[in-house]
Amino acid sequence: PKLWEAKYVFQPAAFTASDLASGQIEVQNRFFFNNLNDYLVYWTLSEDGKEIQHGSTTIGDIPANQKGTLNIPYSQPKMKAGSRYLLKLSMRTINNEKWADAGFELAKQQFELVNNAKAEKTANAKAVSVNDSKSNIIVGNDGFSATFDKMSGYLTSYSVNGQSIIEAALKPNFWRVGTDNDLLGWHIDKNLGVWDKATQGLTLKDIKVEETANLVTIQATHTFENSINVAITYKVDGEGNITVNFKLDADEKLSGMPRLGMTTIVNKSLANMSFFGRGPFENYADRNNGADIDLYEGTVKDFLYEYVRPQENSNRTDIDWLSLASNNHSLTINGVEPLSMSVWPYSTENLSKSAHTYDLKDQGAFTVNIDLIQAGVGGNDSWSWRAAPIKQYQIPAGKYEYTFTLSVK
Repeated sequence: PKLWEAKYVFQPAAFTASDLASGQIEVQNRFFFNNLNDYLVYWTLSEDGKEIQHGSTTIGDIPANQKGTLNIPYSQPKMKAGSRYLLKLSMRTINNEKWADAGFELAKQQFELVNNAKAEKTANAKAVSVNDSKSNIIVGNDGFSATFDKMSGYLTSYSVNGQSIIEAALKPNFWRVGTDNDLLGWHIDKNLGVWDKATQGLTLKDIKVEETANLVTIQATHTFENSINVAITYKVDGEGNITVNFKLDADEKLSGMPRLGMTTIVNKSLANMSFFGRGPFENYADRNNGADIDLYEGTVKDFLYEYVRPQENSNRTDIDWLSLASNNHSLTINGVEPLSMSVWPYSTENLSKSAHTYDLKDQGAFTVNIDLIQAGVGGNDSWSWRAAPIKQYQIPAGKYEYTFTLSVK
C-alpha cells in the first residue's frame, strides 16, 4: 500500500482549487522538462460514490516548473441532504509510451463540493422495552435485542430477528498490534505500555439506565488508575439503532496512545464488506493522500493486507460508514466524525503473538476496530525513536469524544 502513497507524493503535477464552484483549477507542472500539453485530464463527478458526470479535457500549454489554469466544465448538481459530492481529476497519457500504454494515470486529485442541503428529521415511534436483571440489561422488541453486561458496562451481544450480529463486548481500545516501526523503532511496548494496560484493565465505576417509550439510554463510566476515565453513553431506539458516544479524559502527563477507539467481534456470516471512505488499499493518518474517498465493495478478505510479519494492518481512514453483510442480515457503523476502521478474520491476540503468516488462525468471526483516530505509521527511520510518527500524527493524552451509530437489518 505504501507504494501508492509514494506514487502520489512523487506525481509530476499538482492540482489546487482556485474557484471550485466554477471549475477553475490551478495546475503546477512539477516536471523539469516536459510540457503538460502532452497529457489529458479525465474528470468525474460522483454522488456518494456513484458517477453522475464525466468528461475529459487537454491541459494546454504549461511549461516545466510553471503554473497554469485548467477549467473543468462540470455542471453544479442538485445536491441531496446527507450526500457527498466529489470531483476527481486524473491526468493521463494520450499516446502509448515505452513505459506505459495510452490512458495511464500519472497524477490525480479529489475535491469535495460543499453541500448545504439539510435533512429533515423523522420521529421514531416504535416501542422498545428493558429487562433489567442483576447481571444484564436487555433492550429490545420483537425485531432486535441488545444485551449490556452490568459487571463490565459493555454492550456484549446484539441480534436482529434472532440472528447474532455482535458476539463479544464492544469495548474501548487504545492499543494496536505493533508494527515494525512501533516495536523495533520507537518501542511502544516500553514507552506507551500504559495504554495496553488500560485497554485490558479499565474497571466499571457506574452504570445507569433511563427509559422512555421508544428510547433507552444507558450510561457507563470506567476508570484506570485514576488517570484514565472513560464515559460511554448508548442510546437504543425502537428500530434497533444504537448510538454510541465515547468520551475519554486522560491525564495529559501520560504518554500518547497508539489508537483511540473501540473494538468488537461480529458474526462470521457478515463477510461482505462495503464502506465509504479512503481506499481501496490500506491507509493511515500519515499515509492516506494517495487513497481516494469513494464507495468500495467486496469481501472482508478483499480488504485484508497481510505483512510478512503479522502486525497492525488493513486500516482505512476518513470513513463515513462501513457495512458488513450476509445474504440476510447486515451491520452498519455510521460515524458522526470521520472514522478509522479495520476488519480482520483474526483476533488481536493472535496477531500480536504471531511471528509468521502461517501462525495466523481464522477465529471463525471478525474483529472490527472502530476508531476515532489511530497514530500514523511513521518511519523516518526504522531503528530509533525517529521511527515514531511525526508529532501531528501522534495522539497525545487528553480529552477526546466521538459518536457512531450501530444499525442492523
